[in-house]
Amino acid sequence: MAKKEGSTETENQGDKSTETENQGIEFDDGKEEVDKKPETPEGESSETEGGEINQEAIQKKIDKLTFKRYEEREKREEAEQKLAEAKEQLKKYTQESETVEIPPVPDPYDEKYKEKLQAREEALQKQASIDAQKKLEEERHNEALIAKQEAVKKEIQKNVNNMYTSAEKMGFKKEDFQEAEQKVGKFISNRPEIAQFILRQKDASLIVQYLSSNVESLEKITRLSDVDASAFIASTVADNAKALKPKPSNTPDPLKIVDGKGGGSDESPYLSGVEFE
Repeated sequence: MAKKEGSTETENQGDKSTETENQGIEFDDGKEEVDKKPETPEGESSETEGGEINQEAIQKKIDKLTFKRYEEREKREEAEQKLAEAKEQLKKYTQESETVEIPPVPDPYDEKYKEKLQAREEALQKQASIDAQKKLEEERHNEALIAKQEAVKKEIQKNVNNMYTSAEKMGFKKEDFQEAEQKVGKFISNRPEIAQFILRQKDASLIVQYLSSNVESLEKITRLSDVDASAFIASTVADNAKALKPKPSNTPDPLKIVDGKGGGSDESPYLSGVEFE
């Protein structure tokens, strides 16, 4: 009997040892974890957070896609402008290098006096022709510069008139809208490209009115590059500004004669900072 009890005790100890060893073992039941969320690159926001749509991340993508063509056009125009400037510089350098060496007045007692005198006259005529060509090119350049300035001024004035006409149709008081325009102008006075971009927008009056009461958006525009600021204005600002648009009415608008005057200032604020070359 004592022998049997000792055997039973040994078996119990073996079971406990096996149980202890099993506690440190992890079993793989063959199931794989499939509910893993895709990692989001560092510095970027996921389009979905906690099952909800991240509007900010989506809006950023829309902004980039909206102005991809705009950026490409800006780069193409910049490249064309640089090419034109390079050609102009090359032409100017070529003309400057075309200087004629004028022989001195020959000695009347020189055996080749007539030949040397004729060579001098020919050199003087050639130099006079080169000088006349340079003067003509300068006049053409100045005329083209003046024409460019006038064209830009006319375009800006046209856009300003359209903006004020639109503001009037929207029901904005002229005095109030002038105040809004001046407020926005203070923020972008040194950013002529941005100012003119706003003017070219169909809802320029709504954008100006919206920005005048949203300093945060104005400050953001001043911190962005011209391309990024234009993208922000054309998408986010323009969309938010549509809320200021009055609801359509069945009552016809009264007939009014547009005087063609914009903000009333002698010098357009949209020409501030514009350089012509």
